[in-house]
Amino acid sequence: MGIWTWLARHDVTEDELADHARFEARYAAMTSEEPGHVEEIDTHRDWHALHVALTGCEQGGPSPAADVMGVHAGTHTEWGAIRWPDEVARIAEFLDEVQWPDALRTLARAFDQGVFYYNFYNVDGNEDRLTGTFEDVRRFFRDAARAGQVVTLRRL
Repeated sequence: MGIWTWLARHDVTEDELADHARFEARYAAMTSEEPGHVEEIDTHRDWHALHVALTGCEQGGPSPAADVMGVHAGTHTEWGAIRWPDEVARIAEFLDEVQWPDALRTLARAFDQGVFYYNFYNVDGNEDRLTGTFEDVRRFFRDAARAGQVVTLRRL
């Protein structure tokens, strides 16, 4: 499991909202210093544990839970995925309703049942780290929704 995932928030113009291809072209060439690139967070490998905690599935799962960290949700491109402002708002609302202790129990069950094969949860100290990562992601989507921003997801 050598995949890291970054989420980034971007300001978007009315023209880009009307014609998504305009934003996609701008983003393909964008760097973190580009105007409109507001914030980026690195979830490291925790993205997968968060996905399982929220969906109960190693891959896929129900929307909007699967849309938080799933690369195939939203607009998929060769360099990642885009969540448009309406999707960002739906994800932020979902994350605000998540009871994180319940999600951690879902993750533990998935691991015990062999659904999730990579052990993030049972190593000392990881529960606190995963809780911190979840809170970062929740705040990130909340801030993006309030500002009407686009969120992009990249994996390496």
